[in-house]
Amino acid sequence: DDATVCDGFSQFGGVKRRFTKVGEIDLGQGDPVTVIDDYGHHPVEIRAVLSAARESAANRVIAVMQPHRYSRLGDLMDEFQQAFNDADAVLVTPVYAAGELPVDGIDSQALVNGIKWRGHRSAASVEGPEDLAQALAHMIAPGDQIICLGAGDITKWAANLAEAVRGQLAETAT
Repeated sequence: DDATVCDGFSQFGGVKRRFTKVGEIDLGQGDPVTVIDDYGHHPVEIRAVLSAARESAANRVIAVMQPHRYSRLGDLMDEFQQAFNDADAVLVTPVYAAGELPVDGIDSQALVNGIKWRGHRSAASVEGPEDLAQALAHMIAPGDQIICLGAGDITKWAANLAEAVRGQLAETAT
């Protein structure tokens, strides 16, 4: 009946790793920076997540993408390079191999180059969690949303990201 359905929806907490808020960074003025973890690792999913983020962000949308598998990145490189239009900035981590061997010319830098070639103004690669935290500490502003995307260990990066960025900000302040 309707009451049971309404009660069920009121208790639903969402699906883990689908636009899951995993942290906040309070910069001391205005809205905090929100860190979101999402399993999206296919261009269609990435576009949908970034579109939703664009609608809900108080300020900018910063996409952090960990490509999943060299084969997928290579097969869908063109689609991946066009999937970030709703992000104000894109940071790309190394490919999560998932047991595959690297493929010449198919890597995070090729993705970044293609994103830029298609006209995106802010795309860069990062090498690891510390490099990501450092890059974000220099670019975030109140109300930004950081959207961590991928099917690999990016979820671990996302879980620790707010604390790592706060640490970088503290180092910069001293």
